[in-house]
Amino acid sequence: MPWVGVNFGARSVFKAGVLLVGESHYKKSKTWEADTMPPSFTIEYIRDSFEAHQFAKNTADLFSFESRRSEFWENVAFYNFVQYPLATSKDRPTPQMWREGKATFERVLKVLQPDLILVLSATVWGKTPEFAGRHGEPITLADGGIKRVWHYPLKDGRTALASSINHPSDWGWSAARWKPVVQEIFKRAGFPLAESIGATA
Repeated sequence: MPWVGVNFGARSVFKAGVLLVGESHYKKSKTWEADTMPPSFTIEYIRDSFEAHQFAKNTADLFSFESRRSEFWENVAFYNFVQYPLATSKDRPTPQMWREGKATFERVLKVLQPDLILVLSATVWGKTPEFAGRHGEPITLADGGIKRVWHYPLKDGRTALASSINHPSDWGWSAARWKPVVQEIFKRAGFPLAESIGATA
């Protein structure tokens, strides 16, 4: 099940339901079965990783919540696209894991009805299904690269804008590089960010 912060939605500092999508979990112990993990694992991971895990820290820092990372996570929802624990970060999901991840993605969107979806992995973004909706204008990066934009339909006729950044645990990743991209994504979704939202919230 996803992590859903207590302020997720219109009452969050973002004034929107922001869904963050990661790639995969890794086994916390060797006693875990290879193909299962506790349903509450994502919730436990976020609760235990505000300061301990580089991925969680970098993601919060992207929004200038360096000094209040736990508060950041209470304003968003999060889950991992692949719902099977991998042994190490060097292991890759199987084709079956990716296929099942697409179905889970659709279910999560139907339940949470987010206003904005930020996928925290270029690999996952390449697997994210376009099961309904339409393309948006691509985002051009400073280095000339392109980030695809997609609009998913919601129950009430609204759409959720979705796009991606590179994985916050990638070697050489920096919040400074990706902040302008995130700001553009939020602006296009109709929820422009303050320059340092975490510092001023």
